[in-house]
Amino acid sequence: MSTTITDRLRRRTRGVADARRGERGAAAVEFALILPIVAALTFGLIDGSLTFFRWTAISQASRAGARTVSEMGTNQLADYKTLQAVAEMLSNVAPEDIDRVVIYNADDGRDGTPMDNPPPAACLTSATGVADTCNVYTAADLGQTREQYAAAGRFASWNPLTRDDEDDADGVDYVGVYVRAELKTPTKMLGKDRTVSEFTVVRLEPRPTPYP
Repeated sequence: MSTTITDRLRRRTRGVADARRGERGAAAVEFALILPIVAALTFGLIDGSLTFFRWTAISQASRAGARTVSEMGTNQLADYKTLQAVAEMLSNVAPEDIDRVVIYNADDGRDGTPMDNPPPAACLTSATGVADTCNVYTAADLGQTREQYAAAGRFASWNPLTRDDEDDADGVDYVGVYVRAELKTPTKMLGKDRTVSEFTVVRLEPRPTPYP
């Protein structure tokens, strides 16, 4: 009888051990199946968050620049101050990812309201700007001192001094600030790197009318 009980205990022990091994094997299989899904969600969240924050920075840079250019009016340093405002919003974007900043005349006779006008096509390919239409700046211009900005003279294509801020029969100019940069996705779970752009158009603050 003692031998029979011993055999039963051994079989029961082996059964428990086999069951545990089976559970561990099933858990390993389940983990192997779930791991790619968890990794995809994690990497997708990383890419999505970085993309969202960088796109937000580009959008904010365009709006901040537009507010500044509106307030500066025909001041000679209007573009310089605008670039400073844009640079502050893009402080977390790598300079090599910033393609161009365009300050342009949105009230140039095109169809539609000036507030809806993106920069003219020529301003998106020109290296410096288009006469009486736009000035084109690069990432290198965002970090310039006032002296460097003046020496480079990249504001000459559409000099701030020639802009119209007199609220007369012709009205004041509408100025747009366009920012274009590359959004890089570190893990590529949301696809390849892509270029995004934002533009904001504002009306120049009218020049105060002196009392007669």
